[in-house]
Amino acid sequence: MLNSDYAIYRIPMAQVNSNLYFVRWENEGIIIDTGMPGNARKICDFMKRCDLIKVNGIILTHYHIDHAGSAASLRRITRAPVLAHEEDEPYITGERAPEHIDLMPNDMKKAYSKYRATVVDKRLRDGDKIFGFTVIHVPGHTPGSIALYDGKALFSGDSLNIINGKVQGDPGYGADREGTLSSMEKLIELNCEILLPGHGCPIENTASSSE
Repeated sequence: MLNSDYAIYRIPMAQVNSNLYFVRWENEGIIIDTGMPGNARKICDFMKRCDLIKVNGIILTHYHIDHAGSAASLRRITRAPVLAHEEDEPYITGERAPEHIDLMPNDMKKAYSKYRATVVDKRLRDGDKIFGFTVIHVPGHTPGSIALYDGKALFSGDSLNIINGKVQGDPGYGADREGTLSSMEKLIELNCEILLPGHGCPIENTASSSE
């Protein structure tokens, strides 16, 4: 199965400067976030170039369109399960409409017309262990926002972002401002070798990029 030695690959999504990541163990791995709708082919082409044969899971840090937009297509193509926090599940499955669309950038607003809902195969909770990472529930940006942490790498979703080289929190359209600040403080207190944000470049230059 999966061991503790892995490589991280970042694919920047230029439309809204968001990121998705691969964590790779030999020729298999996991996808963390999926970009906007319509990016499944780009992601699959990148996997082929990297000889990544098997995808063990598609993990969504939160339900927003720039992170979950291609989840349905990737699930169909890779046959990998989708994992997300239970509080964001209704938005991912389409049972509940996304919140605060009026505060989002225009590209994200328009993209919701192309969103394809998908099932959540595994509901996550705070403290769950998945693929060697601990799930940290960081509500605020969305009710079910999560980060993934293994003591070395911290995948922060949009609870921490890197803007102009500086660590920042929610980009401005979170559901709960007080919760966002509390979650940001929780993540900043963690020691990590590399911070891999939802937007912007990782802090340490150890994540490989497709660019």
